[in-house]
Amino acid sequence: MYGPGDLVLMGPNLPHCWEVNSQDEAPVSITIHFKEDLFDSKLFSVPEFSSLQKFLEKSKQGIYFKSLEVEKVEKYLEDLRKMHGFDSMLQILKILGYLMNVTDSQVISSTDFNSHQHESELERINKIYDYVFRNFRSGIKLKEVAEQANLSESAFSAFFKKRTNKTFSTFVKEVKIGYACKMLTDSSDLNIAQVCFNSGFNNIANFNRQFREVTEMSPREYRMKYSSYVA
Repeated sequence: MYGPGDLVLMGPNLPHCWEVNSQDEAPVSITIHFKEDLFDSKLFSVPEFSSLQKFLEKSKQGIYFKSLEVEKVEKYLEDLRKMHGFDSMLQILKILGYLMNVTDSQVISSTDFNSHQHESELERINKIYDYVFRNFRSGIKLKEVAEQANLSESAFSAFFKKRTNKTFSTFVKEVKIGYACKMLTDSSDLNIAQVCFNSGFNNIANFNRQFREVTEMSPREYRMKYSSYVA
């Protein structure tokens, strides 16, 4: 789920799906695509660009920037849309240079995600992700999601584990907890129990246990750390 001011940098072949709260909303975003080998020339192999190379390597996990000057970045992106050739290359470097100095950010996929996949496999994974993101709050059965991938339940489990290096149940848990984290910090009118049930969990005890497994803190501790609101 994304909202105003959200910004991510996604490396190549990283399955993803964006979600908004309501179908009545008409979200608008600015997206920049550049080729994976854009920075592979000898020019960018000099020591001065080593930090950029490390930053781009990190982006293969996906980077979400939590705290940045939204209007400043939006101006950079809008200017880039009007540029061509050498000027656009300089502007991309300017944007990346700014993002490299944003200290409040986090990666959004596991370090062992398997990015070496064929296009057909990526399409299947993206279809699975899309189905999960649309249905995790109402409950997902393995049989239903396996049908989305045109696989038997056992074949689906093996396929998902091989391609993502995590079990499907772990992935669904992380999606639910990620959604809960956003509600805890963005929705001050919701108490912990409401966040629990809105995230697709059936009881608070299970929610608290799984939340701690993923974040290493309780929902209340998470809210106190990342939000000025305390339930």
